[in-house]
Amino acid sequence: MSDVPVADGPLNPAPAPGSDVSDSSFTEPTGMTPGPDDASPIAPSLPPAPQNVAEEERKEKIRYQKARVTALKDPAVQTAMENAETSKTFEDRRAYYRQYYKLLYAKIVQIDPSLKEYAQLLEQAHIARLAQTTILPTIPKNPPPGS
Repeated sequence: MSDVPVADGPLNPAPAPGSDVSDSSFTEPTGMTPGPDDASPIAPSLPPAPQNVAEEERKEKIRYQKARVTALKDPAVQTAMENAETSKTFEDRRAYYRQYYKLLYAKIVQIDPSLKEYAQLLEQAHIARLAQTTILPTIPKNPPPGS
């Protein structure tokens, strides 16, 4: 059998005769709700939900484009890009592009601090793109002595 207790009487017993429950507490809509003089805790309000997520993303992209155009006009950023484009070796090119992206996104965050998270994501993506992930081993023409 179950361990659920069984009620002996009716579920909603009538108030005992002579109790201080008045008829007004059952007939008035606010009769059973706590009033302003009761010391009940107030539930915290929820933060306002964004009205339109797509609209917020669009505004963030517009702010990013404006900050990027301004950052690209900076002479240090332009020099870093020129160094990357005119470098002679692939290793130098990757190193200059890393410098360029760090400089560019630091300048963007300096222009508009609200874009910090977005700029960090883009910087990480650009720098990760520069990594060499599929380098095949080189087979030497003349093996080293002793091998």
